[in-house]
Amino acid sequence: MILIYIKYKLMKRLVFALLIVTTTAGKAQDMQFGLKGGLTYSVFPKDGPEDWDGFGFHIGGLMDIGFSELLNFRTELVLADRGIQNKTPFAIFTTEVVAKYNTFPLYLTLPILYQYKAGNKFSLFVGPQFSFLLSNTIRSMVYVDGELFADERLKGEDATNFMRKFELGLAIGAEYKLADQLNLGVRYIRGIQSTGEADGSNDFYNGVQLSLLLKL
Repeated sequence: MILIYIKYKLMKRLVFALLIVTTTAGKAQDMQFGLKGGLTYSVFPKDGPEDWDGFGFHIGGLMDIGFSELLNFRTELVLADRGIQNKTPFAIFTTEVVAKYNTFPLYLTLPILYQYKAGNKFSLFVGPQFSFLLSNTIRSMVYVDGELFADERLKGEDATNFMRKFELGLAIGAEYKLADQLNLGVRYIRGIQSTGEADGSNDFYNGVQLSLLLKL
């Protein structure tokens, strides 16, 4: 029952955000659709000596909405994998131990960005991003003297019950036109809310996306 309620709340927020986009698009003078995909580099700063980071992917669709020469917007609906990995070696007397931790949270993201066209080929973007947690997979491994000693996997609610299901962030980026219908984009995303639900959690998301965009 609690899981159904959480999914209902997430769906209400997503519908509300899409309603804003649809209402805005209805008044636009120019609209163009497209596809995007690429790599994501994610970083979660920690209190310890090392950050947790890793590579993932993103793929989805986009819609450019133009009202005038100076008033243009970009909205996207993107599946984003924020994969991170961490490896911690240490020694117990003469025994070498390595602990590895991998997590692969999958989000549905909805950025709504103001687009400033700085020329025929170059554009800048800035605006909020709404992220909805879809799933997560966690794998923890311990190696002793190079041999696998323990291997534990978590999926489903066990891997998401400590995570925030809806997250607000800020996105800023740039895009360059490579060809008539092909663009190259780079974007930085910073979480305004922590990804964890615990009080005092400071694991704010930092991500860089490198994307190819195909205009339709």
